[in-house]
Amino acid sequence: MLEIRKAKTEEIQRVVNYYHNVIDAMEGSMYNPCWKKNIYPSDAYIEKAIIDQNMFLGFDDGRIATAMMLDNKANPGYVDVDWQREFPQHEIMVVHIFGVHPYFTGKGYAKKMLARAIEYAKEKNQKALRLDVLSGSVPAKRLYEKMGFKEVQTIDMFYEDTGWTKFDLYEYLL
Repeated sequence: MLEIRKAKTEEIQRVVNYYHNVIDAMEGSMYNPCWKKNIYPSDAYIEKAIIDQNMFLGFDDGRIATAMMLDNKANPGYVDVDWQREFPQHEIMVVHIFGVHPYFTGKGYAKKMLARAIEYAKEKNQKALRLDVLSGSVPAKRLYEKMGFKEVQTIDMFYEDTGWTKFDLYEYLL
């Protein structure tokens, strides 16, 4: 059973360790998110997400199995995208650093976390939930489409960990 809740400030190092473990476990895998320790997500980025109450954790028997950050900030590349509908930035929630540790894959945890993201965005009276994923990440794309997200565009975007790379952008209208 997955227990989902916001991260607590006393868990900062535990969450940093979770992301480092995911990075190690995904190295060399076919669908590696290309995250890099201390670059993206940086320890400071994770700490700020937790302090700002934007980090959600999913626990399996007390262990962090999955995590994501939700806020109203998007990569600058989102500005020129042909979204399904245009909304002011404060009415759009964006999913960041969403992942499930490979040890916990196949249990439906990604679907449960994404359902929680949709629920949370609705609670906050948002109009859309948006995210990006590395082009070619078939399992993630399948999940997003199964959950009702619509792929709107593929663009080149810059992130510290990937440099300029192709990303598929998804949107869920609330």
